[in-house]
Amino acid sequence: MQADLTALITSRISHDLFNPLGAISNGVELLGLVSPSPELDLISDSVKSATARLQMLRIAFGPAGSGEISVRDWTGILAGLAAGGRSKYTHAGTKPLPRNEAKVLALLALCCDSSLPYGGEVSFTPRTGGGWAVRATGREVRFNANLWACATGLSPREPIEPAQVQFLLVPTATTAIGRTLMITNTATTLDLQV
Repeated sequence: MQADLTALITSRISHDLFNPLGAISNGVELLGLVSPSPELDLISDSVKSATARLQMLRIAFGPAGSGEISVRDWTGILAGLAAGGRSKYTHAGTKPLPRNEAKVLALLALCCDSSLPYGGEVSFTPRTGGGWAVRATGREVRFNANLWACATGLSPREPIEPAQVQFLLVPTATTAIGRTLMITNTATTLDLQV
């Protein structure tokens, strides 16, 4: 029940934040029609990035629910994250994502992002026979063994910070789709299979 309540709260907060972000975006667009400027472009880009980040957080931390997320919507969220962040994201899938699989991929995207201190690239590729391969590459992969152990279902050996909570949620999400997480890493790559 607690996990469901947390997911519902996340969904509610996200919903309440989408409205003002949409209003800001509309206002900036109208101002841009009257008097375009680089400053308005910067505000517009920031609003788009914040909206994409909020959509990703809603998928990762909200209830999975039923239904699907279209490839267009998913890649749009990834593009928005890339525009406002330090990493780029690619998605090789061509079929809509069931919401419970999108939840797993969103959580893993957040985990990978926290492991790429200087940014990099994160790719999502469907595996033959089902499941996903997620690969993060960058100048440096900061592999925190405690956090990634938590992502496989082990209890944390050190306190978890709020920015790391996604690692604790991965096991429940992967179990919900009948899979487990496998991890291999080097100094510049992180390969996940789920």
